[in-house]
Amino acid sequence: MQDQSSLHKGHNKTLVIGIAVFALVIVAVFVAHMLPVTVLQVGSYEFNLPKGVTVDMNTPGLVVEKNTVASILVSMRVTGNGEMRFLIGDDVVGGIEIIGYKADLPLFLPNHSTTNAQKDVQGLLTEAVLLNLEITPPAASSETWSRNENHLYLIFEEQELVYDVYGDSSRLSESDLVEIAESFKPAPDYEVRDVVIAFGEALTKVYKNAPHEVFEEQAKENYGPYVSEELLAKWLDEPSEAPGRYVSSPWPERIEIKDVTEAGSYRYEVMADIVEATIGEGSMEDAWRIEIVLTVDKIDGRWLITDLRYI
Repeated sequence: MQDQSSLHKGHNKTLVIGIAVFALVIVAVFVAHMLPVTVLQVGSYEFNLPKGVTVDMNTPGLVVEKNTVASILVSMRVTGNGEMRFLIGDDVVGGIEIIGYKADLPLFLPNHSTTNAQKDVQGLLTEAVLLNLEITPPAASSETWSRNENHLYLIFEEQELVYDVYGDSSRLSESDLVEIAESFKPAPDYEVRDVVIAFGEALTKVYKNAPHEVFEEQAKENYGPYVSEELLAKWLDEPSEAPGRYVSSPWPERIEIKDVTEAGSYRYEVMADIVEATIGEGSMEDAWRIEIVLTVDKIDGRWLITDLRYI
């Protein structure tokens, strides 16, 4: 017959196991019923959508990062590096598109559009203008449809970019677009993206086939603010390894980011394309793309490009 001490110990062990199992069941049930947190990001900014509006996961170029616990999805980040389309039900009703901007040129509007109304919108994180547009088929077309859209342009003059928040006016109201714009806030990697985009704008100012002293001056002036001293020194020694332009056309117009991945403490890897442009039929058009991977590190409080590799 067991003594009282052994019985007491056995009882305690059973009680502890029971409590642990109960706690695990509670945690499992909680996680299983917890709605995953979805963070939406387009370009350098996070934002929220009005109730009933969702992301079109078939938008080209979307990057989805998932965080799971015990194989259960608890959070997800959906990033559109150039655009993101919106759905109500199964219908595409609008989206956000990032387009280039020059302060001395008119805003880029959709083709075959007529402006019905225009007004400034105050109280947002940057200069903003709201347009109501009527969009119709080309004049040479036999089609007779028309579509009314609202476009809220968020103008980031320093970055030379506009975030076009747009929607079918019969499905997304002006207040819906303003609500989306009001939710804009810088994403965790926005400084990294800004450095890469600004560097891309500098590429056209550096001629790789110029006399070395000219190339050196151009590279120091235009690349110096965005790259590390070591990378700049490497390019000055070997100009052939540096990005830049050779001739008047085509030229490196910009860098388009495809993905940004955290690669360590204060380090990111950026997959991107150098977009070469040329003049065709009186207007600028993309000629081809050069795939690259950039490493961006935080050095003495500044984000700088420390490596650039061609794929």
